[in-house]
Amino acid sequence: MNNVSVVGDTAIIRVPERYNLINTALIKGDLEDAYKAGAIKVTVDFRDAAYIDSSAIRDLVIIYNRVKAENFKVVNLSEDSDVFKALYAAKLDEKFGITKSS
Repeated sequence: MNNVSVVGDTAIIRVPERYNLINTALIKGDLEDAYKAGAIKVTVDFRDAAYIDSSAIRDLVIIYNRVKAENFKVVNLSEDSDVFKALYAAKLDEKFGITKSS
């Protein structure tokens, strides 16, 4: 599991610099392994992310729906980043619990 680690009951996705169609399948596979290992929560760490495409956004929504809101968390996402802007444009800011300060 290169992009996903498991700590207790939580799978932590370390989003790569470019989160796109090319690597969504790898992350999905790693995440399935994490679920099999007992993970029921997901934390998405955007520390290294600079770009996200629609296929990756779609996969995040699928993950969110699978684990439910109380078990889904986004961390290390700057509101100045292009990733934040893409999630905000997709109207996922409230769903994912990320906010843009005024």
